[in-house]
Amino acid sequence: VLGCLHTVSDLVGDVSIFLAAYIPIMAGVLLAAGRTASATAYNTLMFLGCEGAALIIRSAVIPAAGILLALGVTGAVAGNEHLLRLGKTMRRTASWTLGLVLILFIGMMTLQTSVAAASDTVASKSAKYLLGSLIPVVGSSVSEAVMAARGCLDLIRASVGALGILAVAAIFLLPLLRILAWYCVFCAGSFLCELLDDRALRILMDSFASGFGLLLSALTAFAAVSAACTGLLLATGGGA
Repeated sequence: VLGCLHTVSDLVGDVSIFLAAYIPIMAGVLLAAGRTASATAYNTLMFLGCEGAALIIRSAVIPAAGILLALGVTGAVAGNEHLLRLGKTMRRTASWTLGLVLILFIGMMTLQTSVAAASDTVASKSAKYLLGSLIPVVGSSVSEAVMAARGCLDLIRASVGALGILAVAAIFLLPLLRILAWYCVFCAGSFLCELLDDRALRILMDSFASGFGLLLSALTAFAAVSAACTGLLLATGGGA
């Protein structure tokens, strides 16, 4: 059980290292494709969102999960259900807070990405018009060649973005499945203890289920933040 807490901490560190290398690459591809506003928005939002999520998980969620486990052990030994209710209140408060922060971040990210994509589209069409108008004779050919090159870079952008999302999914998959399995085990144990009328073990299982449920919620939110920004960029960045 304690190994899962260390696994979550290590996972957060690994994801932070991966994103620190991946975000500049993706931003560079966007800049090369002439999507300056999208590159700026992506670089800023991804760094703020992912580093903020990593900081919250390391400094708040993992200690809170440890407290829930400790409350479970103490409540089981003392036979005190007040500790169990305290732990459930902590978990609900933390889960609602995580959900609210995630909704606000994704909303802000959607708005910023849409505005950046629209700005890049206007800039692209303006550049195409200027090239076709200001360069005599071959202006239209030059503008079409520039747009063709940009289309190739957009294909690279889509490929790099898809690889980034797949990499994030691969990093999160096994730890999430492991924590989900433990959560299901503790929920099933709590149900069996309820049937057997074993009060002490039920308190222990409920508290452990609350702790692992909190970890599961936090990692799911972190994975969503890590992948959603790139996904939104690919979905809204297909304009000319």
